[in-house]
Amino acid sequence: MKKVSILWFSKSNTTYKVISLKRLYLYSIISLHILLYISVVSLIGISIYQHVYIAKVKHDLLKSTNEIKRINSLLKEKNLKIVSLKESLNLKAKKISDLQDKLTAVQNEIEEMKQMEIKIRKYLGLEQENISSDKFSHQGGFEYKKSKNNNLNKTIPSSLSLPTETKMSKNIVDYSKALKESFLQLIDYLGKKQEELRHMPSILPVKGDHFWISCGFGWRINPFTQQREFHSAIDIAGQWKTPIVAPADGIVIKVGKNSILGNYVRIRHTPHITTLYGHLYKAIVKKGDKVKRWDVIGYMGNTGHSTGTHVHYKIEVNGKPVNPIYYIYDQRIKNLALR
Repeated sequence: MKKVSILWFSKSNTTYKVISLKRLYLYSIISLHILLYISVVSLIGISIYQHVYIAKVKHDLLKSTNEIKRINSLLKEKNLKIVSLKESLNLKAKKISDLQDKLTAVQNEIEEMKQMEIKIRKYLGLEQENISSDKFSHQGGFEYKKSKNNNLNKTIPSSLSLPTETKMSKNIVDYSKALKESFLQLIDYLGKKQEELRHMPSILPVKGDHFWISCGFGWRINPFTQQREFHSAIDIAGQWKTPIVAPADGIVIKVGKNSILGNYVRIRHTPHITTLYGHLYKAIVKKGDKVKRWDVIGYMGNTGHSTGTHVHYKIEVNGKPVNPIYYIYDQRIKNLALR
């Protein structure tokens, strides 16, 4: 086998050494060095690649982490906005509910005012309405025949140009303004009629609390004859000897007694308006006496044709009977039901 000689000089001034190797060994050594070099270069390349790859992965991971943080932050802001919007919606819903309740209350109050206006107009004679009653359960007396004097003029003029009834407007504000204007006109009219109003019946002619309306104005069945008849008054039932009072200023024009009304009193308040009180226990006024509103004129009884203790209260305007309910503005009447 051929050999390969290698001269090895350790120093320049010394002798050299000769190394003889078989060619196979030399090739093996060279191949080994080449393989080792390739391996080292490969490892370095792999290391650099891994380093670059890891750096890229870290960068992508950091970027993803930052994006996740940003999205979480946005979600948190959105959630806060949603919570804020829910709270705002709840507040608005509550406000709407409160406004609806207030609107309902205002509508009820306006409706009450409208009814009050209608009643005031009826009271002043600005609006006429005949209401008859049927099937009233009553504690009352026999019907008394009315006066036939129809030659008197009305006390209250009907020429006041006010609406008799205002329809509910689509806009409640417009409706309330119209109602307010109507009331202002009524107040102005009442101011001019103050003296006349002192002589206008306007309260329940009964003093105390334990009483009720036992028979209303209108058609009814007579408790004695069982025949249908027109009851031109109202019957107010109560305790024995309940004080009966004048509903307005006036002059007593009659104190008498008959088989139908029993003890009774008649008062003239104006040239056109008179009131009658029947079935009294007794009267404590006499003909010609001047009375003022709330003055006691007698006591409730059960005289004449009567089925129980009560007063037969009648109002005549120009000699014609009218429903006394239209002339009663005492707040106590709200709780008086027919019994």
